[in-house]
Amino acid sequence: MVPTHRPAATALAVLERSTDAVVATDAEGRVVVWNRAAERLLGYRADQVMGRPCHDVLDGIDLCGNRFCRKECELTRMVRRRESVRQLEMSVRAASGERIAAAFSILAVPGSSPDEFTIVHLFRPVGRGEAGERQHRGVSESGAQIAPSVQLSLTPREHEILGRLDEGAGTREIAAALHITGATVRTHIQHILRKLEVHSRLEAVTLALRARGQ
Repeated sequence: MVPTHRPAATALAVLERSTDAVVATDAEGRVVVWNRAAERLLGYRADQVMGRPCHDVLDGIDLCGNRFCRKECELTRMVRRRESVRQLEMSVRAASGERIAAAFSILAVPGSSPDEFTIVHLFRPVGRGEAGERQHRGVSESGAQIAPSVQLSLTPREHEILGRLDEGAGTREIAAALHITGATVRTHIQHILRKLEVHSRLEAVTLALRARGQ
């Protein structure tokens, strides 16, 4: 009988040969794949980072300057809840200490059990001009650094849902707590993302925290 994890292993082997930089982590957040493109971009050899916590290596910061990578990884929590993760941008730390702005795509590869999975980070550098323009647009249009603009753009219900997202609650938990359907929760979240002009739940939470001066 072919092991159930074989397709995932095959997929990861293909990603190791990708021309985009690839970092893959296990369910505990440890680096399990670090391809040649990642070595060239960030300057770490695979043997220097394999098995290390991903947040300790990448040390990601979003374009507003908020700490993105941390021990309690929101991406891992989202994958555990079987929620999709949209594209995101952040700066990561190279071996030289230089910070490199990069655009990330996130893929979740299931393992042999629900508690086993691999999170694949495919990323490429973003030009300084392009990143700067995005950051400028985020401040001037979405009010990333202007608390009243962020706070007043959301309804009381959206504020409540954003707060529960910050606590780590998933769609089902929020729906149960607020006595609404999961579809209604997802609609509210889409409205929040659109109003704050962000692409993911994590970005919405960090933007709101920044707006409140935390």
